[in-house]
Amino acid sequence: ELSPRSRMEAHFYDGSAVQLARKLKDLAESLEVHGSVWGATRERCSELGRRFCWRDHAPRLDRALSTVSERSGRLDRVKAGDTL
Repeated sequence: ELSPRSRMEAHFYDGSAVQLARKLKDLAESLEVHGSVWGATRERCSELGRRFCWRDHAPRLDRALSTVSERSGRLDRVKAGDTL
């Protein structure tokens, strides 16, 4: 039996319009037959999609931007002759 990740990867496509159409057709048929995309619950599908949600990415990106900004400020002070 395929792992859950292998079953999910079967739905990915190579970027071509033809394969995208085929994969979407397969996905729609799977949904009709099985009632779910990967045999997962609504909660599992939400969990899988969460990594793409802006509200989950925004805080991490804000922290990264703050870190870059702080480091940049320190470098500016060093260039100006100050010590860290």
